[in-house]
Amino acid sequence: MKLKLLLFAVACLVISVLIAGPVMASPSMALIRGKLACFTETGNCVEGWNSTDITLYSNAGSTQQLNLDGALGHIDTEGNITLADYLVIEAQTAITVTEGGVVTPTGSYQPLQASGDVSGTLGVCGTAGREVIFINTVAQTIIITEGGNTVLSGNASLGQYDALTVFCDGTRWVQIAPESDN
Repeated sequence: MKLKLLLFAVACLVISVLIAGPVMASPSMALIRGKLACFTETGNCVEGWNSTDITLYSNAGSTQQLNLDGALGHIDTEGNITLADYLVIEAQTAITVTEGGVVTPTGSYQPLQASGDVSGTLGVCGTAGREVIFINTVAQTIIITEGGNTVLSGNASLGQYDALTVFCDGTRWVQIAPESDN
């Protein structure tokens, strides 16, 4: 939930900077501290972020950067992203795989289920850079077949709680870790 609030606040901030222009802390920097956003649906407000600074800045006008700095972590779009503790990825609604069906994930953590042993293929990967972890949540074998737009180390046979991790290169899903065998 905190990540969703943070992303909403950053989106609102970027939109306000684009529309009204930044509040300048220096000739090429906007520094915002304090109340960032209120959500009209819930009435929840994001305040202070534990003294977190959000900085939008331009490197001599050529590189746009976003920097979030606080006690719990740091995000800098110009470099590495470092988290203070865990990366939390919310599970999507489980996809029911059918024999010969196409599995198109809706998020980075994609549970799978089936009513019997089945084989399926992965759908179009879309945006380069997407990483997806598929986890079979039921006591059935789900096989993801290699071929077409899917590059695996062979067909991936997923028993209950086995996982397959893939990365989209813009055209193909490429397996980036051995499938787990739990």
